[in-house]
Amino acid sequence: MKNSHIRWVVFLGVLSIVGIIFSQVYLVQKAVENNQEEFNHQVQMALRNVVESLCELNGNDITNDPIDQVSKIISWHGLIIKSTWSHWTIL
Repeated sequence: MKNSHIRWVVFLGVLSIVGIIFSQVYLVQKAVENNQEEFNHQVQMALRNVVESLCELNGNDITNDPIDQVSKIISWHGLIIKSTWSHWTIL
């Protein structure tokens, strides 16, 4: 084979490998993103179940937005707990 043919084969091989690497990186990023979304969904469902349980124990009605209800001051077993997105404070 001529030198130019060998260069073209090497160039196409390198181009193929680069394409495979980019597609693998893209697929891994999508998989991580999907796992994060699934985790967030499971956390939200768990928090909703906790809110429903607390409301049932306290005899309260569940509002349309449980997150709004959790962000208010909650009285639970004699402790007053105020929640914010960054931390919990026991008053």
